[in-house]
Amino acid sequence: MDYRIIELGELTGVDDPRRWAVEAHNRLWHDELERQHGNDDLAWPLSVELANSLPQPERRMYLWVALPAHATEDPEAVLGAAKLHLPQLDNLQFSEGTVVVRPEARRRGIGTALGQAMLDRCRADGRRVLASWAGTIPAVPASHPDALEVGHGRGWIDGSHPAARFALGLGLRPEQVELHSVLPLPVDLETLQRLHDDAVAYADDYDLVTWEDSCPEQHVDGFAELAVAMSTDIPQAELDLEPQVWDAARIRRQEARRAAAGVRSLTSAARHLPTGRLVGYTTLLQNAGRPAAAHQEDTLVLREHRGHRLGMLLKVWNLRRAQQVWPSVERVHTWNAEENNPMLSINFAIGFAVESIESAWQARLEG
Repeated sequence: MDYRIIELGELTGVDDPRRWAVEAHNRLWHDELERQHGNDDLAWPLSVELANSLPQPERRMYLWVALPAHATEDPEAVLGAAKLHLPQLDNLQFSEGTVVVRPEARRRGIGTALGQAMLDRCRADGRRVLASWAGTIPAVPASHPDALEVGHGRGWIDGSHPAARFALGLGLRPEQVELHSVLPLPVDLETLQRLHDDAVAYADDYDLVTWEDSCPEQHVDGFAELAVAMSTDIPQAELDLEPQVWDAARIRRQEARRAAAGVRSLTSAARHLPTGRLVGYTTLLQNAGRPAAAHQEDTLVLREHRGHRLGMLLKVWNLRRAQQVWPSVERVHTWNAEENNPMLSINFAIGFAVESIESAWQARLEG
């Protein structure tokens, strides 16, 4: 098949004429994720993707779309797309990209061409790492004939899977296995109360601070400090990541982008009473375009404050709030590194169950 690839940068606004390419990318991922999971919970609505396609101080975005050679610039004609994020405030060695191709257009070199465009852009920008995530490759035992080791002893996935072969062909290697788990709502209030009471008995020196959408001004600096810790304190295997740069201004920009895209958030934070310092938090996100689904975003407790069951306390409290203020939500999605046993044990005790396996991939680039 003859095709051409078009590179686009960030939009100048949500009405930018080039939005057709963002619409195409959004539709491709919507259809792909619906095929994988049987619903579109994990596909962000177009409003979110358009908001994320505008210029941001934190990162630069590039988008490529593949069209039949003589097709017009029409979302319906797009055969495949790739998106690349290049951090601008931190992790200047790093980049994160994805590729998606219509099923009927696969095995024709389109995905490889899109992937190569990403690699070329990374090298031109001086990046030495490209990371990506795959949610379709199943885990297998080490005895499987095509078992592919993840990182150094972090598990095994099916190296014969098309997505694995594609990533390997671009020079990526699997570094981490993540478990995608789902919690049906509502959770029985007696269960939540029992888990809360068990946890609070270990947390005499702490109380909880909660907010919707916008962090209270008196806590925003402390919340930014937690965001920095979140970028380094969670299991990251061999992914080449450095601490992120967060301050109050970046928190406010994130909140503004979410509001513009129709994304709501619920956050609960743990405050250490002797010092008044925020020492942990958890956040849930929900979008009006996907009323039945919520996403468990970050959950963190600073290392020196672990052992007080704050992770359980935070998650239970936030879920109870979500059931009150988001009555349309029927399920919550979350992702955890397979080696993150403390957080997985909390999730399983609440009622989360593993639905799928994801893998984090990384390529180290030269020249």
